[in-house]
Amino acid sequence: MPKIQMQNILNLIDSIPEVSLDITDNIIKSIDSINVSEMSITDIRSYIEYARQELKKNLTKGQNDCYNNLLIKLTIEKENRPFHEQFPDINTNMDKIIKETALLLEANKIHSNQIGNLQNINAKRDKELEAYVNIKIKNHLKDGVILASGYKYKGMQGESDGIIVGKDTYNEDIIIFVETKFDIDKEYKEAISQSVRNVGQWELLLDMTKEDFQDPENTGYLQDYEALKAEKYRHYKIVRGFGGSKFQESTIKGRFKMLKGSLLFVIKNNNQGDEVIYDLF
Repeated sequence: MPKIQMQNILNLIDSIPEVSLDITDNIIKSIDSINVSEMSITDIRSYIEYARQELKKNLTKGQNDCYNNLLIKLTIEKENRPFHEQFPDINTNMDKIIKETALLLEANKIHSNQIGNLQNINAKRDKELEAYVNIKIKNHLKDGVILASGYKYKGMQGESDGIIVGKDTYNEDIIIFVETKFDIDKEYKEAISQSVRNVGQWELLLDMTKEDFQDPENTGYLQDYEALKAEKYRHYKIVRGFGGSKFQESTIKGRFKMLKGSLLFVIKNNNQGDEVIYDLF
């Protein structure tokens, strides 16, 4: 059954047109779901070699992403197999063992490079999404201003994806602390936790006195206070903001309903590119 599933996946990858985000996502999900643990080590090696050869060709971006995903999955499975299964002739052919070991090291190198490439792609994607969400929320407000985007705290640990000031629909001055996750349906717990932390850090800055900032150990806090213009915005109403590319209405109603005074920004990831702002403050 896995070999049949694998062949179907290869056929689907080869059929991906030039622009096909939805098709690519569905094929990657199929790759993630296939149980390669049932495959023989011989089949796994064969498919690894096939994926490597395909990646050398002039592929569409969707095809390249799919083959990269498949190669990583198969390589990880291959490396996790017991040593005696990977090298069945260990007692009879030392030369072959040395050769296979070299191949394993090369696979590890390829695997590390592939993981690094994926991490770089994801980091760039996340930064672009953060900037996009911040701009959309700024435009949603009256006199909106992006105070900080991807701000790394100096006196405290962590980073705020976005801090935006402006006026809400009631003409009240507000400051919004934004957390953005690509798939917030899965990462809502982390988003809420980081939001709570960022708001807490802002409130800590507002509670600090002039004497506190004179302490040499609090230099980082003073840098945060000045960079975020805390004195100017200390009386603004605090609002929590959330943004994401995969963001269902059921997540908002079921996961974020306990947060009062929140603005939730949603980018619906579909062919029409619909954008929806849930304005809950």
